[in-house]
Amino acid sequence: QNHMGKHILLSQRGVVEANTVTEVAKDYPCGFCGQEISDAACKIFIGSGKAISLCSEEYQFMIKAALKPSGAKPCTNAPLKCAATGCKKVHWKYNMAEHLRARHPTWEETWEPTRRDAMHSLITLSHDEETRLGIP
Repeated sequence: QNHMGKHILLSQRGVVEANTVTEVAKDYPCGFCGQEISDAACKIFIGSGKAISLCSEEYQFMIKAALKPSGAKPCTNAPLKCAATGCKKVHWKYNMAEHLRARHPTWEETWEPTRRDAMHSLITLSHDEETRLGIP
């Protein structure tokens, strides 16, 4: 989770990494492999509190635990269900802001404050997380 999370965040910030085997997808990268989620194999689901995917790099983890940083694991990139009314999409935390901008562009103005603030707190990365992952 830390390894791919770092690659995704660096890519989202426009940092070009010299020694990577494959480039991270620009749109909605998979949290397991970094390739685009539109590839059917990399779609992400949530089942019984676990991340579920057919990605070849997929591994089992509990989402609630993954959203809490720890000493060895500062990365909190885990699947989240979109909280927009009627939206059933699931995206990785690091991709959720992109989804909200693309599919729900007025969410910050139109969602009731409690729901809006809860989503903000879910998708906002802490300075500590970025620092510990080596994100400039």
